[in-house]
Amino acid sequence: MASICRNIFLGSGLVVPGLLRGFFKLWMLFAFILGWIMTRIILTITFFVIITPYVIILRISGKDLLNERIDKESETYWMKYEIINDKERYKKQF
Repeated sequence: MASICRNIFLGSGLVVPGLLRGFFKLWMLFAFILGWIMTRIILTITFFVIITPYVIILRISGKDLLNERIDKESETYWMKYEIINDKERYKKQF
């Protein structure tokens, strides 16, 4: 059955390409709507299955990956960086 439909579309597309234009536009509209819906479903599932449990585990364990709990009374949030002038560290960058 699928090969018959494929041959019909192939034959009509080769003989009269304008005949399939309406079907193509309808098919692309269907693909756009389906892609719009599936993107939202996949992103929602990813957020609630992967990201939410990860954040809950981090909060329970007390981790602060963004260093948000630093001194609130300080004038700046910049972290002090100590420069080490050691030539050996440039040989082993990774």
